[in-house]
Amino acid sequence: MLVQVKNGPIDFQPREPFSPLFGAMPQTPLMMEFQITQEYLGQSTTLAYLAPIFKECLDSDTYGKGKGSTVAKIIDGSTDQHTVSGIAGVANIGNERNWTGHLFGQANWYAFGRLAWNHDLSSEAIAEEWIRQTFNNNNAFVGSVKKSCLHREKR
Repeated sequence: MLVQVKNGPIDFQPREPFSPLFGAMPQTPLMMEFQITQEYLGQSTTLAYLAPIFKECLDSDTYGKGKGSTVAKIIDGSTDQHTVSGIAGVANIGNERNWTGHLFGQANWYAFGRLAWNHDLSSEAIAEEWIRQTFNNNNAFVGSVKKSCLHREKR
């Protein structure tokens, strides 16, 4: 059995601390629940790249077993030697042709999937992968779009 825990205790608000359950339940395998839908971040009308928020949560240290007991290591089972682990994403699709309302909403689905497989990736690397696979490999274009995706992170 796994217990699925929302990334934060306040119901997917844009800025909230990670749930205190991570690091506090060593006997129970926990899995993460991230919100991929931009419910509180402009719905489907604005660019809100969520990988930096996902990464901040995953990289947060719970200190559950001392320094280095990150949320990522709790949910991948390595901190408490659990053999089962998981990560879930809440995503509402619409009837838009591309499901997410605008093309950049798909970057969040991609980022979620990449971090589910490898929580050590950076949000910058994931953005670059997505941009190159979605648009083109022109370095000037990729750099410009990546800067737009990550501009909120650098504030």
